[in-house]
Amino acid sequence: MKLHDALRKLCNEYGNTIIQKAKVVYLLSDLGAFGDHPELRKVMKLIVSGGYARKFCSLSHLKDFEDFFDHAEDDIDKLYDLADENLAGYAVDSIAFAFGLIDDPAEMDSSLRAVSRADNGGNAAASPAIPVTLAGNGEMFEECRREAEQGDAGAQCTLGLMYFSGLNVREDSAEGIRWLRKSAEQGYDMAQASLGNIFYRGDGAAQDYGEALKWFRMAAEQGNAAAAYWLGRMYQCGEGVPQDYREAYSWYLKAAEQEHSEAETNIGVMYTKGVGVEKDYGEAMKWLRRAAEHGSVAAMNNIGNLYMGGVGVAQDYFEARRWLRKAAELDYPNAEYNLGVLIAEGNGGPYEPEEAFSWLRKAAEAGHAGAMVRLGVMYENGEGTRKSYGEAMRWYLKAAGLGSAYAEWNIALDYEEGRGVPEDQEKAAEWFLKAAEHGDAAAQCVIGERYLDGNGVGQNFSEAEKWLRKAAEQGNADAQNRLGSMYRDGLGVVQDYEEALRWLREAAENGHSGAENSLGEMYRDGLGAGQDYAEAMEMFLMAAEDGNADAERNIGGMYLSGQGVGKDPAEAMKWIRRASEHDGLE
Repeated sequence: MKLHDALRKLCNEYGNTIIQKAKVVYLLSDLGAFGDHPELRKVMKLIVSGGYARKFCSLSHLKDFEDFFDHAEDDIDKLYDLADENLAGYAVDSIAFAFGLIDDPAEMDSSLRAVSRADNGGNAAASPAIPVTLAGNGEMFEECRREAEQGDAGAQCTLGLMYFSGLNVREDSAEGIRWLRKSAEQGYDMAQASLGNIFYRGDGAAQDYGEALKWFRMAAEQGNAAAAYWLGRMYQCGEGVPQDYREAYSWYLKAAEQEHSEAETNIGVMYTKGVGVEKDYGEAMKWLRRAAEHGSVAAMNNIGNLYMGGVGVAQDYFEARRWLRKAAELDYPNAEYNLGVLIAEGNGGPYEPEEAFSWLRKAAEAGHAGAMVRLGVMYENGEGTRKSYGEAMRWYLKAAGLGSAYAEWNIALDYEEGRGVPEDQEKAAEWFLKAAEHGDAAAQCVIGERYLDGNGVGQNFSEAEKWLRKAAEQGNADAQNRLGSMYRDGLGVVQDYEEALRWLREAAENGHSGAENSLGEMYRDGLGAGQDYAEAMEMFLMAAEDGNADAERNIGGMYLSGQGVGKDPAEAMKWIRRASEHDGLE
């Protein structure tokens, strides 16, 4: 099998984004097309020694190399076993052993790590640079160039990528794109897909969705799965084309039919949400399971979420944990977060705060804002770790830096209540405002009330009305009630009983007892509507069921005066006494 074919499979498996993330992987793999068995072995050795095997390793395709490595069959089988156990972390070392780079399995880890450190300036965690073993290897470059100049489309594509990444030649994006165009214009789908990716990302050329779309479409129409996926993504996001979910689905399906795991995942999500297709949880789960089988950690996470929420399947926290753990163990931050929350809440297994903390910390360190906030809460409560307000605030601030309204809300509460920091109402208001600006309805309500009362900010009725309205329009009952009261009383706004009734009714429908009582008072007094004692009493009783003392007093007053009911001093005193008990009055 030519490595051009292997390269195509790699693209189909991972998508063309790998060109940007690890360009050299493509180059090293494709170079093997210009040699026979020994050359391929050399190329694979370079892949491993350069630390690129983790990106290259599409385990499902490794059997294709058995023809070249008869001696490695047993060890490749071992690699398969490791993959089945989701021990992907051993993949690099296993490949090294299979290809005879390491003779003793006991040496695998230390030997390969040493090579990786050497090639990365002593930093094992650094992104791999071009392997030093390739330095000055102009022979491969010249052979590739000769074939490219003779019109070989595959060689032109490889040469273009060599220029683009600076492998054995001075990096020259323009020259790289020139050779890729030559290859693409001959109909070479890999070059077309590569150009699409370059123009889509604006890497080495100005971002141009029109060009990206053109090249992706050419490659996709030839059956290039990765190009079909990216074409689907562009239609889904409305990038360079009008947003069209049905068209997105159509292209995702073309990629998914070739076992493109990201496309399979997206189709599953579309069926879950009913976007571009009719909502169908059975189809959603089918595609997500397919994607998971093909290694999609996003699909594993989605399956876990479906089981966790009981969406389209019977709620099953044990299954949720199992699927989330699969994805979390493959370093997927969303799954690490979801698994941490599940464990922290004791769902699907024992309550294990230390393990929950560990997963949440991993997700937080990977940049997951939600995990940062949850980690902060665990530090505040001493849950799964030592209690530390300082650590809590540190993680809240990190999450706030990523625009987390939830984090900003927690910081505001800490300043409001003097929790781990000196009480500071001005700082509290500052952080409530930040959360409000990020769309948090509760924060919008609080900052609106603070502007109304002049708490931590200068009193400003216009700002109060603005923020209370924003929160009210999001369905926040407290804001709806406060806004209704402003219009009823003409507080900072032109008095408007109709507007007051509208907002108070919405708050009452959301179960706000204060709004129910206020509505009762307006019906009793005939404000904004005809006087209606029966309606007033109904609203008072609804509020009283929730223990609203004002409503209980109002009921007592109606019995004393005989408004809508017969006069009954004993019944009146009963309700007034209840009100006193509820608000502590004698």
